Amino acid sequence: MPQGALEGISVIEAGQMVSAPYCARLFADFGADVVKVEPPEGDIARTWGPFPGDEPHPERSGLYEEFLNTNKSGVTIDLDDEAGRSRSSWTSSRTPTCSSRTIDRS
Repeated sequence: MPQGALEGISVIEAGQMVSAPYCARLFADFGADVVKVEPPEGDIARTWGPFPGDEPHPERSGLYEEFLNTNKSGVTIDLDDEAGRSRSSWTSSRTPTCSSRTIDRS
C-alpha cells in the first residue's frame, strides 16, 4: 500500500463543529496520525444529523462519525480537571509543537 504524503506526522485536533474536524480529516486522509481531543460533553457536531432512522444519538451522526472522523483516533479530556490537564500532557508529547514559522520536534 502506498504511503500518504503526511505519513509519520502526528496531529492533535482540538477544534469542534465542522472546519477544524474537516481539516484534520484531510490530514488523516493523507496519512497523518490524527488524534481528536473532545471535552466530556463531546463535540457539538455530534448533535447534528443525519441520524439513522431520524433518531438522534451522539455516536451515530452521519456528519460527525461517518464523514468528519474518518481515519482518526479520539480521546476525551476534561481540561477543567487536574487529571484531565495531566492527560493533555500525554497528547502534546505525541505531537511536535508548532508556530507559524517553526516546528520544534524535540
